[in-house]
Amino acid sequence: MDVINLGILAHVDAGKTTLTEGMLFQAGCIRKMGNVDDGTTVTDSMDLEKKRGMTIKSSVISFEWNHLKINLIDTPGHFDFLSQVESVLHVLDVVVLVIAAREGVQPQTRLFFRKLSELKIPTVIFINKLDRMGVNYEDLIKTIRTKLTDEILECQRYQGVGGKQVEIEDIPLDDEEFQMKLLLSSETLIKKYDEFQEISTKEYETEFIRLIRSGKLYPVMGGVALKNQGINSLMDMLTKIMADVKPQTDLLSAYVFKVDFDQKGQKRIFFRVFSGTVTVRQNVYIRNEESQKMLVRNLAYFENGKIISARSVACGDVGIIYDEELLKVGTVIGGNNGDVSKVKLKEPLLHTNIVTKDNDERYLLLNALNTLWQEDPQLKFEVSSTTDDIIISLYGPLQMEIIGEILKNRFGLNISFGPLTNIYKEHPIKEGYCSIRIGDWKNPYYAGVVFKVEPLPLGSGFQYENLVSYGYLEKPFQNAVMDGIRTALNEGTQGHEVIDVKITFLEADYDSVMGTPADFRRLVPIALKRALEDATIEILEPWQNFIISVPVDFEKSVLNDICKMKARITEYQYGETETCFIGKAILQDMMNYESRLNILTHGSASVLQDFFKYLPMNESVEALMEKYK
Repeated sequence: MDVINLGILAHVDAGKTTLTEGMLFQAGCIRKMGNVDDGTTVTDSMDLEKKRGMTIKSSVISFEWNHLKINLIDTPGHFDFLSQVESVLHVLDVVVLVIAAREGVQPQTRLFFRKLSELKIPTVIFINKLDRMGVNYEDLIKTIRTKLTDEILECQRYQGVGGKQVEIEDIPLDDEEFQMKLLLSSETLIKKYDEFQEISTKEYETEFIRLIRSGKLYPVMGGVALKNQGINSLMDMLTKIMADVKPQTDLLSAYVFKVDFDQKGQKRIFFRVFSGTVTVRQNVYIRNEESQKMLVRNLAYFENGKIISARSVACGDVGIIYDEELLKVGTVIGGNNGDVSKVKLKEPLLHTNIVTKDNDERYLLLNALNTLWQEDPQLKFEVSSTTDDIIISLYGPLQMEIIGEILKNRFGLNISFGPLTNIYKEHPIKEGYCSIRIGDWKNPYYAGVVFKVEPLPLGSGFQYENLVSYGYLEKPFQNAVMDGIRTALNEGTQGHEVIDVKITFLEADYDSVMGTPADFRRLVPIALKRALEDATIEILEPWQNFIISVPVDFEKSVLNDICKMKARITEYQYGETETCFIGKAILQDMMNYESRLNILTHGSASVLQDFFKYLPMNESVEALMEKYK
């Protein structure tokens, strides 16, 4: 049976989880639809999700529709859980982007849509809650065209929008008006039309599906998920779009997109197979920082709402491996599929210290954080080498609040957080050197190293050149050198990670009698810190891209406010009722800006922001924008 991996994305409270429940109900997986407010939904299974009425972690459930297997992956809707969403996006075949009819396009909706467009994931826009009082369907379509894309095609007609009884009519493919609108979206069809060639309904259908699959057209549908209206039509559309898509079936390539622990404490690793087949007792290569070999000891897959043990997981499907320590989110199983090799998850830009109310529970806290890190590798934590504080990296205040509740409810820990602050980075300005040889004064180790560090353009990443042969310095010692380099880059000269740097290992001394890898592991961070100091370090701070949409009545007051920040507006977009300011600003000024904007505009404006890059702190905005456009 062919498989579709379906994602549902939406801003908080757009009705995403309710739509999921409706799909499961229509497919016969559940006898009764759960309710978000009552905490009875299938996909929001965490107690905290039920309590808050929001999705915090992605979840998977399977059902069949029109002779296709659909793995439905429910995802969080808040910006602070974006890493959960990003890891899932790369395993999806098609997405439903849910928009609440009255609230319309929200900042998070625009962020999701930009990511979907960038990845060219086929997307159906579903307008939910059409029965809500005050809904203006025509205005909403205009907003979708201006804020998301003009490449949309309405696939239904509605009566009674904004009232208790909404009637929905699917537009058939042979509808003349529908065909003319499709014609305008297709160069292929318009060419035939201009040449007075006859175009069959089948040709319209083929081109309709091709445009959607290629990310060039977005069908718009709607309904009332709570009343099961429009759901069958939506699922028919999804299966029509993705039917007969044959995945690759050659060499094995799979990607781990989620890790969690079930109620029995078993570690569950969720993966999607892009090509080949994963089978029990199979030896596979896994790729994290380096390649390793792993024996697949157990497998499970999803079928009609249940998790079932399996002997194999086929190409295109989603499966589970239990209790395998080597696997984490982002691990590639087998070879690099083209899509998988491009996956890069968003890094947190904020951090804070975390302490237990009872000092005796510090060890328990570290164990709990390690468990949460296995579930989400972007949830990084460390013990400060200078203050001994436990520092945790985060995306925002809501995530911090949620983690506090998880630590209390799941692990029985009462904790408190310090203030959220920016994560800064270090970057060398020029070349730097350091030579520490065996026998040098104050070198207590049976090892010697010579390093050169060089700055790379911002955004280039880390490069390493090793001029010391493995014939002279054997692999265990070379591995210890790499461990020391990682430590040095993580700690920097002032406690921040060093980025965009090239390190060249020029020479080494080695005592074949007394020397051990530990000597190099301890000496290398000292040597590299001196080389970085010689190179002169600049501190980098995070900058954000922003799009601020403001009603024209508040244009001047918001513009004045932006001018007070360390920011630069790079583009103005003027509409009849709204102005958009597009630009860049430091994260420090953009934190909680939505609240400030609501006060300035009485809740009528919106801000969309995402990470731009790390830039030097002590340069003027004008100089930075000239160098890093």
